[in-house]
Amino acid sequence: MASKPAPSVSETLPVTVEPSFAAAQAEAARQLLDDVPRTFDSDLVPNGAIRKRLNYLNDSAREQVREIEDAPTTLERLWQASRARPDAREVRATWRAIDSDLTRKEVREETPEIRATTEEFASRWSYIGDDPVRALRVHAEIESDLVGARNWAASDGRDHRQFGDGPFGVGEAASRLERARVDNDVMNHMFDRFQHSLETTSDLKPRLETARRTLYGRVQRRIESLPDVDADLHESPSALLDRNVGDTAGVWALARLYQESERNALVLRNADDPEPALARRILEATAVLVTVRAFDRLRSRIENGDEMSVESAEAVVALRENALEAIEAARTNELASGLVRELLPQFARYVRWTDEEFANQSGAISVRSVERDVADYIVAAETCRVLPAVASDTAKVVREP
Repeated sequence: MASKPAPSVSETLPVTVEPSFAAAQAEAARQLLDDVPRTFDSDLVPNGAIRKRLNYLNDSAREQVREIEDAPTTLERLWQASRARPDAREVRATWRAIDSDLTRKEVREETPEIRATTEEFASRWSYIGDDPVRALRVHAEIESDLVGARNWAASDGRDHRQFGDGPFGVGEAASRLERARVDNDVMNHMFDRFQHSLETTSDLKPRLETARRTLYGRVQRRIESLPDVDADLHESPSALLDRNVGDTAGVWALARLYQESERNALVLRNADDPEPALARRILEATAVLVTVRAFDRLRSRIENGDEMSVESAEAVVALRENALEAIEAARTNELASGLVRELLPQFARYVRWTDEEFANQSGAISVRSVERDVADYIVAAETCRVLPAVASDTAKVVREP
C-alpha cells in the first residue's frame, strides 16, 4: 500500500511566474557549481574528514540542481531553484576558502548591498490589490520573502555557527547571504508580476487588518470551546471523549487535531510581528479554524459510535483511500477555490508522511503502532473535508467592506 502513488498537491500562487525567471534562477545555481570540481580527491583536499563533508555538500547541491527540471510546474521549478542556489553557493564558497583563502569577513562584505536591495523593495511594496483573496495569497508570499531576506542578512549567524571561521564557516555565511538574495529576487518578481496583472488597485491593508482581528476572535472562541483536558494525550488520548473507546486510530487522530489546534492558536496569541505578517496570520488563523472544525466533526463521529479502529490491513487501506477521496474532493471544490489551493498542500501532506512511515517499517509491527501511525490518514481526511467551508468563511470575512 505504501508504495502506491501519494497525492501530489502542487503549491500554487495566483501570479504567473515567467518561465525565463525560473530558468534564470536555475542557471544561477548551475553557474555556481561550474566553478567547483565535480568531485574532490585527496590531491585537491588532503584532509579526509574535510574531503568527505565537502563531497557530501557537493553531491547534495548537484542533486538539488538536477531536480529542478523534474518539477512539474514553473512555480515549483522556481521553488526548487530557490533551494538549490544557497546550497550551490555554500559549496563554491567552501571550496574557495580551501583553494584561494576566501574568508568569512570577505563574504560578509556583501551584506550592505543585499540589505539595501531589501529595503528598497520594502519602500515600494504595499498591500495593494483588486480582489482581496487573491491579494492575500500574493502578499503572504511576499511577507515571507521580505522577512527571510532581512533575517538571513541580519547577522553573521553566530547563534547557529558550527564551523567558526574555517572553510565550512565561510560556506555557511555565503549560504545565508544567498538565501537573502534569492528572497530578494523572488519577492521583486512576484510583486512586479502582480502589479502588472491588476486593472485597478486599492489599499487593502485596513481591510486585511479588520479580517485578522475578526478571525483571531473566532479562533479564540473556538479554542475555548475545546474540552479541558489534564491527561497526557500521548498516553491517554481517549481523555478527549465522554466515553472510553480505547486508543483507536480515530482517537489518536482526535488527539493530534486537538494538539495541533492548541499549539497553532498559541502561536497566534503570542505572535509579536515587528516584521510584515498580516496576510500570513490570516492564513494561519484559517488553518487553525480548519483543525478545530475537523476536531469537532471527528469527536462527534466517535461519540456516536464510529470508533475508527484498525482491525485488518484492509481497514488501513480503506482509511488511506478515504483520505485520497477527501483531498480530491477539496481540490475540485469550487467553494473559495483560491484559498483551498493555498491551504490544501499542508493538509494533504499527512498522507505522504504516513506512507513514508509505513515504507520505512519492516518485520512484525504492533497493532498499537499501526493505530497511531494510521491516525494521520484520518487527520488528512477530516481536515480536507472541512477545508472548503472554512476557506469560504475566511473569503467572506476578507471581502467584507
